[in-house]
Amino acid sequence: DPQHIFNGVGQFDVTLTVTDAQGETDNVSLQIVVSENEEPNLGPTASFIADPVNGMAELTVNFDASQSFDDKEITSFIWDFGDDRSGVGEKTVHVFENPGVYTAILTVSDEEGLTSTTSTIITVLENTSPTDKKVEDVVVYPNPVRNETLKIDLSAFLMEKISISFYDIYGKLIFQKIAEQDHEAIIELDLAMLQNGMYLMELGTMESNQEYTIKKIIKLE
Repeated sequence: DPQHIFNGVGQFDVTLTVTDAQGETDNVSLQIVVSENEEPNLGPTASFIADPVNGMAELTVNFDASQSFDDKEITSFIWDFGDDRSGVGEKTVHVFENPGVYTAILTVSDEEGLTSTTSTIITVLENTSPTDKKVEDVVVYPNPVRNETLKIDLSAFLMEKISISFYDIYGKLIFQKIAEQDHEAIIELDLAMLQNGMYLMELGTMESNQEYTIKKIIKLE
């Protein structure tokens, strides 16, 4: 069986002629259409970055889907933030107003309608303002302190940056420590450098450009 390769694009009339032993002939024709060789469309791949993925309400999160890709072009970016709200666009910003665990979903589509979906978890904590906290929320022990470390229970202040300051009876700052937002629930302080006596311990935090403080009297013996 003969074979032929058509290298060009176009319409080609192929004619077959047959001849018998007596020299009689006959022919038949067939049109061959050769089009451009198009590669099959590959579906898109959805990918995005959310920053931050956890924090206190109201939590503002930046979403960036510029890492999504397609063999041709992505034509739509559709966001489902998991709180009955949605958005569009390669980059967007969303505010999660209430505490909860949300699944943020991105769906991308290409020009031929193929889609891809990916998601991430956003954790929103209850925003407890320092003004809502009481002195009783901070447990300090032992008090008095005798040749041991002072322990401060800051479990009510997780996710908050706290300054711990000690003042003498004259109001002079003599010691300070900063507990970052990822601090432990129990902070231990070695106060061996301080002389015996009465001190004012002040816990302070910053929120909305306002400073809030909680004060405790600590005795060293």
